[in-house]
Formats: sequence, structure tokens, C-alpha cells
Amino acid sequence: DVDTAYEAALEYGGLQGVWEAYGEERGPAQLRTVLELLEPGDSERRALVLARLGEWLVSAPGDEGARVARDAYDMAVRVEAPGARRFAASVVALTVRNLDPPAQLAFNEEALALLGGVTTADALTAYGGASDARLALGDLDGAGAAVDEQHAAAEACGQRSQDFWRETWQMTRALIEGRFSDARALADTLDARPEDQVIPRLFAAIGRTDADYMEGRWAKAAAGWLEGRRLGPMIMAPYVGYEGATADADLVRREWDRWRTEVEPILPTWSRPPSVGMLSENLRLLGEREAAAAYSEEFAGHSGQFFTNGVCWFHGPFDTALGVLSVTAGDLDAGVAYLTRAVEQCDTIGSPSWGMIARLELATALRTRGASGDEELAATTAAEARRVGEELGMPGWLERLDRLDSGDLEPWRPASGP
Repeated sequence: DVDTAYEAALEYGGLQGVWEAYGEERGPAQLRTVLELLEPGDSERRALVLARLGEWLVSAPGDEGARVARDAYDMAVRVEAPGARRFAASVVALTVRNLDPPAQLAFNEEALALLGGVTTADALTAYGGASDARLALGDLDGAGAAVDEQHAAAEACGQRSQDFWRETWQMTRALIEGRFSDARALADTLDARPEDQVIPRLFAAIGRTDADYMEGRWAKAAAGWLEGRRLGPMIMAPYVGYEGATADADLVRREWDRWRTEVEPILPTWSRPPSVGMLSENLRLLGEREAAAAYSEEFAGHSGQFFTNGVCWFHGPFDTALGVLSVTAGDLDAGVAYLTRAVEQCDTIGSPSWGMIARLELATALRTRGASGDEELAATTAAEARRVGEELGMPGWLERLDRLDSGDLEPWRPASGP
């Protein structure tokens, strides 16, 4: 019975999250069976089945989910099926997140336009994706506006369990602006939600962890990441934590070996970029020049964007990581160029906290290079980093700055932190 098989395949599992479907075989199997049962050629039904299959495969290794979702979208366009096109557009947006923010934003905005002003649960996903993309592009006000729209949509369609995104975004923006105590207070608000709401409590743990990292409390940041993995093991498993800042080389080596041999090979392509920021510190500590050079080359196209994995997590400019990777690989000129751009990006979006970190890295790279004029520029850059670090309260980073000013060109190596 093709009709029953079609309906059952589309309905099975409900709306899937990105990682909740990981390893699930029944849903994709049913959809593949329906593709064999349907008449060959383009049709609205085939486009919908492909889009649903792409949604299941968002968490599959490589780019299979992206290819299937794009096939669904292209077919929906050809057969002029707006409902299938809207659904496929939202799935394509999921598969390009962290990879192509302009495309992610465009597909989410298309999905919203095709809703025609009707508020449904699908609007929550589209507004959420739009906020992610705008944050990656450095449009903080645009990200906040999209979060407000998402909040209003949650209220309108009775999805009260999804109304934590506004507080999550406020917490992330507080961290971007260096308001660490405000971020912790918002994390406490998220933590006060009912026990069965795991995602808000996971975001609260991430917020506290990021605050610890930005203050330079390395051991607490590493421990906080492990707490996040406990709360959301499937969601957090693919991502590198803050071990690289602890200066525990044995721990970092174990995590790097685990990630590159066990984790990275099975990741969907879109989930790799968020880990590069932390990997830059890991590879520097371990002296992995070849790996640093490879990642620097692979992610060079992300220069000018920001690290984000949803509005619950922001790790500054890609250029900071690219600068650290380039310096580790021995390309000091590229490192200085990337880090100079990172400082400019932080100033543009009004992030003194990430700007302090970028300035410290830039001063370190300049003094390491030692070209004409580098010492003078390093001195003024380090002085500004110190002013901001003292104003915001970033003791661990100030300790690194002290070591740099005393002549240590590897101030990150001992990084015990307060």
C-alpha cells in the first residue's frame, strides 16, 4: 500500500533533532523503501520523502544529508510545490550551518517566506537558524531580533517548552560583551527550569563554562565542558572541549588522538568547524605543525566569520583560531594578518572580551616574528589587552600577558590559571 507506506515514513519519529536521530535506522529505511515504491521521476511526494530523509541524515557522516536535502529542494522547485520547497529549504539550512552562513540565512528566510505569515512549529526552526547565521556573520542585533521572533512564535503556537532561547541569547551576548556576572545570573535562570527540561540546563552549563574560559579559569572550564557532556552526551560528543587551555599535555594528547581517530571520521561535515577554535590551542600545545597547517588551509575560507554553534555558544572570530594555527604551522606572516583581522572584527561587533584575547595572541605573534616595527606594535597591543583584561576581570589571560611581557614567547604553555 504505497499511500500508507508514504504516510507512515513521513510521520515516523516526528520532527527530528540534529543528534537525537543519530544511529537510528528505521526512519531512513522506511523512507528509502518509499522512494522505491513511488513512481520514478519528479513529484511533490518524492521531494517530501527526500527532504524527510535528508532531515534524518543531518547527523550522518560526511555530506550525505546535505546532498539528499539539496536534491529534495531542487525537485520541489522543479515541480513548483511550495510546501515541499519550504520543508526542504529548512533542511538544507541545517546542513550548511557552520559552513556557509549566508546560505543558511537565505534558506531559513525562504522557509519563513513560504509560511506566508502562518505561525507553526516550523517557524521556530527557521527563526532559530536565522539567528545562528546572523551571529556567525557578526550581526548581533539581527541575531537578537530573530530570537525575539522565535520567542513570539513559540508563544503563538503553544510551544512554551521552547521559550528559553531569549534568555540563552542574552547570556551569550553578555559573554560577548564581557559581562561575565550577568552571564552567570542568566545561566542560573536557565538552571531553575523544571528538571525534565535538559536543554536549558545544558545551555546553562555551557554558559558557565564559557565564562570560566574567558576569565582564564582553565581547569574549571575543562571540567565544565565535561559536565555539559554529561547533560547532553549525544549533542556534545562531537565537539572538542577546553582541555587545550589547561596545559595538561597528556590529557590534550589523549583528547586529540580520540577526536581525530574516533570522532572526526564519523562527523557530518557541518559539525566540524565549531571544534577548530579549541583545536587551535590543542595543536599549539602539542606542537602539531602539520595538522595545524592542514586545518589552517582547510578553513581559510571562514576568515571574516565567527565561531558559533547556535546562539548558546560563541567562540570569537575564526581569524583568531586561524592565526594561532598559522603561527603553530610556522607561517608567522599569515598568523599576524589573521590576528590583526580578528582584533578588528571584535572591535566591530563590540566584544572587548574576545578582543582582549585576540590582542594577546597578536602581541605574542608579533614578538615571535620580530620584524621591523613588530615590537612597538606588540607593546601597544599588549597594553590595550591589559587595560581591557583588568577592566573586565580576566585573571588567567592577564597572567599570560605578564609572562609575555617578561619575555616568554610561549605564555600559553604553563597556563595554570588562578
